[in-house]
Amino acid sequence: MRGSVFAAGCAVGGLALALLAGAAGARELAPPKTLLVTQKRVDAFAQDGGRIAWASDCKVRLRTLAAGKQTLLGNTGGSYCFEPASWSLALAGKRAVWGGYLRTASNNRYGTVYTAAPGSKQRDLEDLEQVEREWGAFLVGAAGDGATLVYASTYVRELNGPDCPPCSLHVTGFPVRTVVGGVRRSLGGTPPAAAIAASTGRIAVVPADRSEIEGCCAGIEPHPVANDPVQIRSARTGALIAKFSPHGTVLDVALSAATVAVITQDVGTQRVERFSATTGAPIRSTAVAGAPVDLSAAGTTVVYRTGRTILSLTGASDTPRHVATATATPIGLSIESRRVAWAENVRIGDRIRGRIRAIKI
Repeated sequence: MRGSVFAAGCAVGGLALALLAGAAGARELAPPKTLLVTQKRVDAFAQDGGRIAWASDCKVRLRTLAAGKQTLLGNTGGSYCFEPASWSLALAGKRAVWGGYLRTASNNRYGTVYTAAPGSKQRDLEDLEQVEREWGAFLVGAAGDGATLVYASTYVRELNGPDCPPCSLHVTGFPVRTVVGGVRRSLGGTPPAAAIAASTGRIAVVPADRSEIEGCCAGIEPHPVANDPVQIRSARTGALIAKFSPHGTVLDVALSAATVAVITQDVGTQRVERFSATTGAPIRSTAVAGAPVDLSAAGTTVVYRTGRTILSLTGASDTPRHVATATATPIGLSIESRRVAWAENVRIGDRIRGRIRAIKI
């Protein structure tokens, strides 16, 4: 399933351009189908099994694809309608976790992490606050699959200050949190995370750099150390199952029952590196073009996008396959079994509306 995402740089060079051109020229599958159209923009999207969830018009909704049954899970801003500044949304079975920061004119940022399922009341899991948008709680992301639902918020602490100069910041916590039946608990043994992903019963954790950064009120977001091992852990106990060391800095992570994949960057080259999800043994390292983001995995297949172009890698293949080109920037791109799905905001008539699209690969 798809993991959390943070900023990616741009790959450059003739090899990257050649790979993009080759992928774009590959035979395209049948056109994507539209699963639904919303009245207003979509802010976030997630899928799991035969269900999808999305945030639009300050609401989070769940839909069962087979029956077409739709349920309101909750509000993006609790009892109020706020426009989110950033978003994380994950779905595991019928339960969703979502949260982010609200747009504000203040230099401080505030937000909340919520959870809900059909028939249950929306619950607050954690309040988020950042001082001067530099230190405090950073919502790294959320991930879900089957019965496994997790999220990570990592705390960046100001060690001295606040007067400038100097000030010193570093990551001090927290562990990954699991959500079961609407109740949050810390997963013992997990380090503060820079990114996470989930597959039923397991999670992948990219540890955050915990070294100190000094400067004049220099704000940092949780980020990994280059070549630092990625951990695969039990979602029930936190016990370490396997680990592996990627080549470069991890920009994104995805996990399935068979495969753990990362997007890495090293000296301007970006790669999709794939490893065994059970042993951590390497499978394949593929140079990819553009600025790949939104990595997701199902079985031995991974998908990602560069801009509006959606691509896949299967098994030990080293050639990205063109899946589709979205009309607008894909939101929440992920793969579930053979279904690749995403949300996009497009002009329909005289208004910008959201729609959720899917294609089988």
